[in-house]
Amino acid sequence: MIRLLIIFLIIFLGVIYSSDIIQKPYEKRRKHYIIVIVIMLILQSGLRNWYVGADTYQYYTIFEDVKSSSFNDIISRIMNNEGKDQGYYLFQKIFQIFITDYQLYLLFVALIFMSALGHFVYNNTIHIRHVIVAFVLYMAMFYSFFSITGIRQTLATGLLLFGFQFIKKRKLIHFSFFVILASFMHISSLVFFSLYFIANIKRYRTIYISVFILFPIVFLFKNEIATFLVSSSESTQKRFESYLEDKSTNGSIALTAAHILIAYWGMLSIKKTVSMFPSTGIMFSTFAIAFLLFPLQWVNTNAGRVAQYFDIILIVWIPFLIDTATMWKSKQREVLYLLIIGIFIFLTLFSIRKEAEYKFFWQYMEIPYNYR
Repeated sequence: MIRLLIIFLIIFLGVIYSSDIIQKPYEKRRKHYIIVIVIMLILQSGLRNWYVGADTYQYYTIFEDVKSSSFNDIISRIMNNEGKDQGYYLFQKIFQIFITDYQLYLLFVALIFMSALGHFVYNNTIHIRHVIVAFVLYMAMFYSFFSITGIRQTLATGLLLFGFQFIKKRKLIHFSFFVILASFMHISSLVFFSLYFIANIKRYRTIYISVFILFPIVFLFKNEIATFLVSSSESTQKRFESYLEDKSTNGSIALTAAHILIAYWGMLSIKKTVSMFPSTGIMFSTFAIAFLLFPLQWVNTNAGRVAQYFDIILIVWIPFLIDTATMWKSKQREVLYLLIIGIFIFLTLFSIRKEAEYKFFWQYMEIPYNYR
């Protein structure tokens, strides 16, 4: 229920900040609105019970193990390339110099990611209505992973979101800093380097349509492509070989259909949207990569998460597609905004049925069966 409550608060506060009830300049209202939502999301994620989400308790056991490891041991493993993502262990060890409480660690992780998310939304939207849709879409599509489950990839994604602005500014060194830092948390972050070079190719329409045509081919040969990508590098083969394991829960028909429809919508409106909003060119390129990688989720859920680095562009891209579709007709725009928000609330209701309950850390929860 807390997920729906947050969605309704996002909408309610968005309406308040959009009106003249708050006597402040529009841009300040937009900024303050984002800050309020970010604080709310930090508290919701950081104050969760350790048994909420698939991996929160697993990360607790890792956090405790790090306490008994020395800096020398961790640095030695990094230098010898032992284990996976040892930079994450070093990050925890540095955090534990100051704080050893896991709940405060969850709050710190939430602070990093949600601050990055807010920064990303602020810099890639124009209107408060854009922000409302952005956060509603986040709650519908990305909440289950970034807010209550992942930690390593959540930190990595947060760093990549901070680095996104440097693609637009064409500052490769600054961008590389954030990608490399993110790779210490999750090595798969290195795939984000591709966006810098693709985004700076101005033939957005050619790239986008080419990817749309390639999608069914990639989907058809997804297993062979995944096998090739994993086996192409000896240094990471063992690290990602689990991505090739089939799981019966792989692939969401609803999510796949939604991506295909959104991709088709984007293809129809790319010329007009980029003409009206030149900054959206990079958004089309980003979603193009996400769309091309999306079939990997049908190979393995973990493999599909690589697409999330790019897929999160949806939250700031869709509002511009709506504005383009309605041009400057305010009534049509309002109807379409309400329709899109309604669709994603419905998708949220659909996913909640399969979702484990949420509780704060002070509320009682039974330990999940797989941890007993």
